Amino acid sequence: MRILRLSSSTFLVVLAVLALLLGACGPKAAPPPPPTPVPGGNQPPVISSLQAAQMQLYPSGNTEIQCIAADADGDQLDFKWAATGGEFSGYGPIVIWKAPPAYGTYTVTVTVSDKKGGTAQSSLTMTVGANQAPVISSLVANPTSILLGASTTLTCVATDPDGDVVRYSWTASEGTISGVGNKVTWIAPNKGGNFSVTVIVSDGKGGETRGNVMIPVSAATKTVTFNIVKEESGTVDSEGDKDNSRYMAGDDAKNVGYCAFWSYDIWSLQGANIMDAKLKFTLKSVAGDPFSQTTGLKGLRFWAVKYGDKLPKFQYTGTKLDRGGVIQMQPPTIIDVTPEIAQLAKAAATRFQVEALFMSATNGNSVAEFIEWTDVELEVTYSPK
Repeated sequence: MRILRLSSSTFLVVLAVLALLLGACGPKAAPPPPPTPVPGGNQPPVISSLQAAQMQLYPSGNTEIQCIAADADGDQLDFKWAATGGEFSGYGPIVIWKAPPAYGTYTVTVTVSDKKGGTAQSSLTMTVGANQAPVISSLVANPTSILLGASTTLTCVATDPDGDVVRYSWTASEGTISGVGNKVTWIAPNKGGNFSVTVIVSDGKGGETRGNVMIPVSAATKTVTFNIVKEESGTVDSEGDKDNSRYMAGDDAKNVGYCAFWSYDIWSLQGANIMDAKLKFTLKSVAGDPFSQTTGLKGLRFWAVKYGDKLPKFQYTGTKLDRGGVIQMQPPTIIDVTPEIAQLAKAAATRFQVEALFMSATNGNSVAEFIEWTDVELEVTYSPK
């Protein structure tokens, strides 16, 4: 038998061919799997707002309720409304809810559906009660008093607890009213006296509130100047000394404190209608720097006091002036005392007395620091009684 001998290189070629033939005849490799589908599904609606035009109603009252919702899939939405009482009219995102006749609190619920299994729900709590009347928070006349035939503006500020729209109706005992709404003009008659202007604020549902303001009308005005009653005015120091010839506030080089007093005889103003009143200061001198915020006497203040016909003690107790009682950090020229004079005139008082003193009796620096006035006049504009 003849044996075929192959070279090594030929043998390798034969093996490679056999491997190819065997691979072609064997089973094929499985193809790669398809990509996994991206998870997904229907998304429910989302309610962004549920609001009622009125949260509080009277029995059998109506209010509009609106629901704002959206669907991320763009599905058409269905709105279903329910309540623990009352009735609905309309459909869709906006309906009218009619309150039941009984007082109480009721829940209104809306369910929004995309008809594919997705839903969203929201609720409101509604209150049903008796109609509440409007409330007047302010009723003013500006100016508060006028002359014959002059005019003043009246302004009424009112709100309704139920949220109802309010209406204003004005009447006057005499004179003429011009305008509508919450701001009108009243023209005074050609005679003096106190006149009444009335406003009725209503809500259109039976609730109403009445307000009234009195307006003094005078025939004419007078302006008079009252001089100091000298024997009742002057300076009192912290050691008890009194001086009717000078009007000083502050301290001296010996750290003795001063306060000034002025008294005015105002008996002629009894019963008068005070239009304006002010103290007018005539400055004589200022020693040192009593108004300094760092080394001074911490500011000057004026007080209304009552001490009779003789100067009182140093730092006599009083009541700070209504408009001029703020702390003064410089020499004053004019201070408004209209409220004080008006009150005294109404009370038929005979004296108006004022005290001026710094907040610190002395700063203890052994330096004279004071303010001195030559005169302080009281000027009053009024209409006779």
